[in-house]
Amino acid sequence: MEENDINWWKTPPESPDLKPTELLWHGLKHFLRTAIKPRTKEELVDGISRFWYERVDALKFCTYICHLHTVLPLVVAHVAKASGE
Repeated sequence: MEENDINWWKTPPESPDLKPTELLWHGLKHFLRTAIKPRTKEELVDGISRFWYERVDALKFCTYICHLHTVLPLVVAHVAKASGE
């Protein structure tokens, strides 16, 4: 990249997810795989409904958003350090 004068940022191979919705989808997939294990479309739909009614509330969303307040400054600091600022 540098040899070809391409502007890019060095990033860690496992970047943290900065979208709260991605954390929610991860939770849903984990719930379906471990608690529901659906075999039919109906079981899948019922499992998704159960996840929303049993596992998702305002506190859960606050957790996901608060995660950003923790991770985002670290990402910004890493990018600034990698770019030499």
